[in-house]
Amino acid sequence: MQANGTSENRPDASRESYIMGRTSHEYQRLRQQAKMWEDLTARILREAGLEEGMTCLDVGCGPGEVMRLMGEIVGVQGHVVGIDVDGEIGRDALRQLHAGAKSRFSFFEHDLFGAAPVPGGPFDMTYARFLLVHCPDPVGVLRKMHAATRPGGLIVVQDYDFQTVDVNPPLASWSEFGRVWFGVLERTGKDKHFGRKLPLHFVEAGIGFPDATDVSGRIGSLRQYGPALEAVYRSVLPIALNLGLTTQADSQAFLDELQQAGSGDGPFTLFWPLIVSLWKRKPG
Repeated sequence: MQANGTSENRPDASRESYIMGRTSHEYQRLRQQAKMWEDLTARILREAGLEEGMTCLDVGCGPGEVMRLMGEIVGVQGHVVGIDVDGEIGRDALRQLHAGAKSRFSFFEHDLFGAAPVPGGPFDMTYARFLLVHCPDPVGVLRKMHAATRPGGLIVVQDYDFQTVDVNPPLASWSEFGRVWFGVLERTGKDKHFGRKLPLHFVEAGIGFPDATDVSGRIGSLRQYGPALEAVYRSVLPIALNLGLTTQADSQAFLDELQQAGSGDGPFTLFWPLIVSLWKRKPG
């Protein structure tokens, strides 16, 4: 298998469906998000059945942080492949992974909404994290993951259920976050309840009801998680402004209050969105 590759299908459907932007700011946010959920992801990979020597695929691999975790588990006899429509971030991830390689890593620039099959398969495990919620056809992506999984292999997904995000006690301008974040989700066809519907998507894709599920959350001080919340808000703010969901004045008032609340010793806590994890072994 190649150490790097480029798939031929590039209709850019999945690129256009990603509402968070493709900027250096967003790439940094993705890396910070990966660190936040690193322990959970490593646990789910092991519980689902990832083992030394396996071949695995990270669908929508982004900065490669899950690929790194996979490599630590499968070891030098294993093989980790990442695919992403964003070739820039994927190739940068591959360079960093090769610098400290304890496993074999490959990357393919590939759009799942094209006609070409997933390159490099079949795999012992196909995996996607925080991807399907952004896809216009998540069931179609799951079907491709299922097709790329060998008989007896595993399909594993982790994704957000956004409904729980909240700050307590409420900020005076907290409605601004909901207006922007949930407004952008709704106007771009995304589902804030996506995570809880994942089992049904598995069934619709022909994978079957998951063998196991896990629902995990996180609550912490606004001092700790405020910067991550701000990064999410800033990533979708340009779309919100274009859609007329907010104004520069309202957004700045929210950002000022968020930073002030997060910089003090007040009792503000942030309840993060829930992470729904589920997996299924393909008959074989």
